[in-house]
Amino acid sequence: MKLSARRVSKTIEVIEVDDLVLTRKGGGSIIDQRPVFSNDGEHKTGNTGRIPTCIAGHPEEECVATGDSTGRVVIWRSLFLTRPYTAVYHWHTLPVTEIAFSKAGGHMYTGGGECVLVKWALANPHNKSFLPRLPAPIKHLIIAPDNLYVAVSTLDNGIVVVNPQRKLTSVIQNFTWGVTLSSKDLFPAGLIVDPRTSCLVLNSRMGHVQFYNTHTKSLLYNISITAQNFLTQERSIVIVNTEVTKIALNHDGTWMATVEERNDNVSCIEVRLKFWMFDTQQQLFILNTSIELPHEGGVNALHFQPCMIFDEGGAMVVTTGRDKKFKLWHLVESSSMYKKTKHWQCHSIADYRNLPVTDAGFSIDGSLVGIGFDSSVTMWTPDTCTFKCSLTHSQYQYPVKRIEFGKQEACHLVVAASSQHIAVWNILSLTLVWSVPLKVATLTADPKSIYMAVFTTNNSLYIFTPQKSTVIYSRRNVIETNSSILGAAFVPHLRQKRDSSYGQWQRKSQLFFLDSNQELLTLEPESEVTVFLETLSTKASMPMTVFGNLMASKTTTDKESTTPFIHEQLGISGKGMVEELLSVSSHTLPPMKMLCASFITSLLTTSVSKSQSTDDKNERDDPITIDEESGDESEEELSGPRKRENPPIIENDDTDEKKVQLVDHNWSFLSTILPDQENSEHSER
Repeated sequence: MKLSARRVSKTIEVIEVDDLVLTRKGGGSIIDQRPVFSNDGEHKTGNTGRIPTCIAGHPEEECVATGDSTGRVVIWRSLFLTRPYTAVYHWHTLPVTEIAFSKAGGHMYTGGGECVLVKWALANPHNKSFLPRLPAPIKHLIIAPDNLYVAVSTLDNGIVVVNPQRKLTSVIQNFTWGVTLSSKDLFPAGLIVDPRTSCLVLNSRMGHVQFYNTHTKSLLYNISITAQNFLTQERSIVIVNTEVTKIALNHDGTWMATVEERNDNVSCIEVRLKFWMFDTQQQLFILNTSIELPHEGGVNALHFQPCMIFDEGGAMVVTTGRDKKFKLWHLVESSSMYKKTKHWQCHSIADYRNLPVTDAGFSIDGSLVGIGFDSSVTMWTPDTCTFKCSLTHSQYQYPVKRIEFGKQEACHLVVAASSQHIAVWNILSLTLVWSVPLKVATLTADPKSIYMAVFTTNNSLYIFTPQKSTVIYSRRNVIETNSSILGAAFVPHLRQKRDSSYGQWQRKSQLFFLDSNQELLTLEPESEVTVFLETLSTKASMPMTVFGNLMASKTTTDKESTTPFIHEQLGISGKGMVEELLSVSSHTLPPMKMLCASFITSLLTTSVSKSQSTDDKNERDDPITIDEESGDESEEELSGPRKRENPPIIENDDTDEKKVQLVDHNWSFLSTILPDQENSEHSER
């Protein structure tokens, strides 16, 4: 392990290496990691198998603290002596990942994989205190000036702020990462879209599900599905936690179904199917039904039936399992005499020629359910669980891993994808429409249009429609070659995009996808990147509060000249003001009479003189010409995937450039609803 050098104190330079060596050179000490023999001025830890993992320098004394792979923290004092004094602080079982001293140096904070923050008193190794049950293992520690706060960075991409008394002060959490032993186990449930909030629903920290809003780039909430504490790892034993493997939501987001599994290959496998009902009053999901072992061996697929207009019995849910069966579940009323409730129970069970079952999917109207049995796509009627037909091609004998029904004018087509091909079937004529050999990694469909997206194992993206095998859009090497795509989903726009820089397949929804680096990525027009950078530079000079924004606007207005000007800017006027108002609590806002004038003014366009209005009118009468290259839906129009530091999507203001006009408004009517400046100041006095 070779890491770069970093300065930890005035006289100590630290380099992390395999065996810890304290070498006295030039009036300073160097901690080096290389096999050396004992010489004068060198202090070697020895080949004890204790590999150094972290190091920190004391802020006041000639002292350093080192953590190792066995969980020990060793304090080294008097480094300039031949035999420095050492003190061992040992509580951690797993390797120590971070050490931080208090500003005065009297205390030391350590953290590791146990998800526990330990506070030590350097004067007494037995005097220690703990902050347990942190969300994830500790990655970094930092102490605020005057020891007011301790910031703990955890592996789930969050920051926990505590005070010296180990009381939780605040939690900073955005997009939540998973904590697993392998990248293959990350986000096993994939990406699901919540129709109610248009949020992405995916795995969070162990046993949780997160709702992430891509429009505001914020985390709505984390839901604990398993209701179990996170079990940390041990030195020689791999601890398996219960993880959410499947997520599904119904057409309006009022019901959510989850599957959680735990299989340590020692005890019996644990599988639970849970149904959650959204409570509109409490604004959270409440557990309605929990079913133990719905399928022996685990669940392969979980999907809700689309809304049927004339169906009074409610939607159904289909699950496929490793027991070579699929089950249909429906909502029934409870027979309890004490309380009228509804719960979910099994409606029917079926199999097909004892073949292994893979994926499932409902048609757009919910009248058919497609079940993948090995290389065959079978059609069933969900109400009666009646077998209708089987679609199989002799050329493709690979198991079907994904089934997607077409929408709108392609509702009579079904797309079946395996690891080696994509095939499109006509369910009316029971014929193969087209097929292509392709190493599919994931397949997803746009809920608002006929477009579908497929990612391959070599990180290529293809956008197509079920009617034709012609590719609408393609892009190679979407991510780095050493990464892989874990999931993808189309998130509907709040409003349809009419900007020519967007491709036709991007007008109604935006494609998001996850990679093995736990990065949420998307494709955007290059013009959106420029708009976002301009927005950042504009907001950099804005006050941090709404009241400060009002005061700054008033001061600027008093100083600037009365000469009117035109600031041509596309977008929603007053959007920044609205965001500022919504970003703070209502009880902290100034009186409404102070907000009203500034808010309405931010929605208005600056008046112009008659001569400027005439010139603008003449310019508007000229025909607008658009460069043909700007409307090209080519690969060059889309920017490459960006890292997490840049927000994955930029909201378009949904403004058509052809319809933008400057209007000269008359605001004399405001005098009837807004008080005069002098009267307002007099009343406040």
